[in-house]
Amino acid sequence: MNLIEAQANLIKAQQDYISILLSYSDAQPIQQFDAIATANTLPAIEAVPTFSTYADKFLQKKQLTMKESGYYNYYHKLKTIIIPYFCDFKLNEINQNILQEFIFAKKEHYSPKSIRDIIMVVKSVLFSAEEDGIIKVPKIRLHYPEMKNEEYHILTDDEYTKLYKWLENHMTQSS
Repeated sequence: MNLIEAQANLIKAQQDYISILLSYSDAQPIQQFDAIATANTLPAIEAVPTFSTYADKFLQKKQLTMKESGYYNYYHKLKTIIIPYFCDFKLNEINQNILQEFIFAKKEHYSPKSIRDIIMVVKSVLFSAEEDGIIKVPKIRLHYPEMKNEEYHILTDDEYTKLYKWLENHMTQSS
C-alpha cells in the first residue's frame, strides 16, 4: 500500500467513524472530532511540493545552521546529482524502490562511499520534509554497492629514503 492509498483509507475510516457517531449523537461533538481528524492528516496530495522545490527551501534552512564547507557539500550534491534525477517527483512519491533505482543508475559513475553520502543528503531532505509535516517518510532499507577493501602499500624506510633522494635531485634540476 502506498502513501496515497493509506491516506485515502484513513480518510474513509474517519468518514465511517463520523457516520457512526452521527447516528448516536448530536452534531456538535462530531464537528469537533472532524476538526481534530482533519488537523492530524497529511496535506492534500496536490499540496505536496516537488523534490526540487522543497530541496531549495531545505538548502536555505541549512545555510543558516551549517558551516560553509558542509553547506557547499550539500549544495553541490543536490544541484549537480540529486535534483536532476528527482526534480519532478513529489516528495511523497519517493520511496525505497525509486531510491534503489537511483543507486543502480549512479553506481557506474560514483564510488560506493559517494553513493552512500549522496543518499544521506536525499534522506536529510525527506526527513526535513517530515519534520515540517509535509510527508511521512516510509521505512527505507537500501542495498548499496559493496565497498572494496583496497590494500595500501606503506613505504619502508629504505623506499622513503630513495624517494626523497630522487625528488631532491629532480626538484633541484628543474628549478
